[in-house]
Amino acid sequence: MSNQYAILLRRSLCFLLLLWGLWTPTTINAQQELGLHLMREVGHSNQTNPAFTGQNGFYIGLPSVYFNYVHTAGSINELVRSDNGANLLNMSTLIRNADEDNLLNVNFELETFNLQYRLGAFGFGISHAAKSTAWLQYSETLPKLFWEGNAQYVGQEVAFGPNQQSIAYHELGLSVSYTLGNLTIGGKAKLLSGIGDVSTDRTEARLRTDDDIYQLSLVTDYRINTSTFDNKIIFDSLSNVGLEYTLDELFQYENLFSSNTGFAFDLGLQYKLGERLDIALSVLDIGQITWKEKLTNFTSQGTFAYDGLEFSNILQDEELSFEGTLDTLEKIFSFEETSNGYSTRLASKIYFSALYQLTDRWRIGGLYYNENFRGRTNHAFALSADMTLTPYLRVGASYVSRNDTYDNLGLNVNLRLGPVRIFGTTDNVLAAFRPFDSRNVNGRIGLALELGALGKAPKAEG
Repeated sequence: MSNQYAILLRRSLCFLLLLWGLWTPTTINAQQELGLHLMREVGHSNQTNPAFTGQNGFYIGLPSVYFNYVHTAGSINELVRSDNGANLLNMSTLIRNADEDNLLNVNFELETFNLQYRLGAFGFGISHAAKSTAWLQYSETLPKLFWEGNAQYVGQEVAFGPNQQSIAYHELGLSVSYTLGNLTIGGKAKLLSGIGDVSTDRTEARLRTDDDIYQLSLVTDYRINTSTFDNKIIFDSLSNVGLEYTLDELFQYENLFSSNTGFAFDLGLQYKLGERLDIALSVLDIGQITWKEKLTNFTSQGTFAYDGLEFSNILQDEELSFEGTLDTLEKIFSFEETSNGYSTRLASKIYFSALYQLTDRWRIGGLYYNENFRGRTNHAFALSADMTLTPYLRVGASYVSRNDTYDNLGLNVNLRLGPVRIFGTTDNVLAAFRPFDSRNVNGRIGLALELGALGKAPKAEG
């Protein structure tokens, strides 16, 4: 893992820490991966539709890596600056950029293998990936309240409870597909093993400052559920949160096969109209994980009154270190601790796309993407064109509209040398070169071996 990548993750996680005091497990799914879906000839694309099965023979998908950062209120460099080695938060920029509803999402996926075999009408596959998502939805009231204080809300009742889920898990998938004429249908069953989770399932938090005696009343029905592993994700209390696991620890037996189990499935179809038009539809990640190990629930419920409390005093400075702040918040919210099991759902996704072979070399396409998570629906659209430059090299570009941004230019490259396929894709190529300056950046790189039914490499494309 590169030092720059580690810095990006650490900075984004520090920002989550500021907003609610949760250091989330994200070094390893709102995951809008559009470019890969449009690369039908790459076997890894079956992650976005289990009906994509490719040619007869073996597809041996070697490790691939996917990363995604989305923050509607600002990029890393907009919100975090370094001063003499200390990471400082530009709170004024955050408050200026924040809308009524804001979303922060960081994803990382390491797919270790993706083995597929197709013979005639049938296709089979098995795959494994370690996945993680940090997802936070918050109102503009939250940073204003904790930085500028509650004096601005005298005589008002304001809601500020953030909605958050940070989850890391292993996914083992078994897929099957069948082709009947021009129609291919596919399905994938996925066994999930939870590594760790920090999430909210009740998010009511309302604050009122009396306009006469300036007494502060806090009304809450707020709960944070956690399931963490020793030496992997530390969450001893709200004021002792951290992340301490290596890749070796990540793949230890107790994480690969934990008692935090779940199940999910994908369904897809692909229909070819003649030799040129290809239409596909898929629904992914319908399922959940039940958490049973290393459980702690932090619950705040009731009405609490405080005299002379000014919320702007809670955050003393801009440095991203808030041990004292978290202690203060824990006392204000009067959290009670329990150890009850709970479940978390995955973010369900829908892909609908069409590709048209315009000429022998040129192909154009369109894609609609829908993701639903915790009552919030995100949409994305893409228009694409790709060209076969040589029998071994195909490149493509796409225009993408996603997360209320309309200036995303995607790029994908697909190179095959004999049995070896190397590919890379991003939905925002400019951001890929300047990730710290973008509010929306993602990308995937991968490697695979392709062997025919008798162990020979297939003929070059072209």
